[in-house]
Amino acid sequence: ALRYVTRVLSIGEPRNLLPQAHFEHGEILASRGECTQAVAAFERAITESGRGGGPLVPRAEQRIDEIRFGRPGGGGGVRC
Repeated sequence: ALRYVTRVLSIGEPRNLLPQAHFEHGEILASRGECTQAVAAFERAITESGRGGGPLVPRAEQRIDEIRFGRPGGGGGVRC
């Protein structure tokens, strides 16, 4: 999965999948305990989503908050 996401991000195509690819990259990084990089990937997903936002933006914002401030009720298996 990491290889596929990295490939999409390095090519920058298809553009309509870039926000989702950044989000998935953030999830992979978070699961590996790479919290700073995960937050950066989630922020990039928000940026790439553009002005319209869409459903990915609140999810990415929620993941950033969970990494920074912890999950309500415990970690839930996520390393960050």
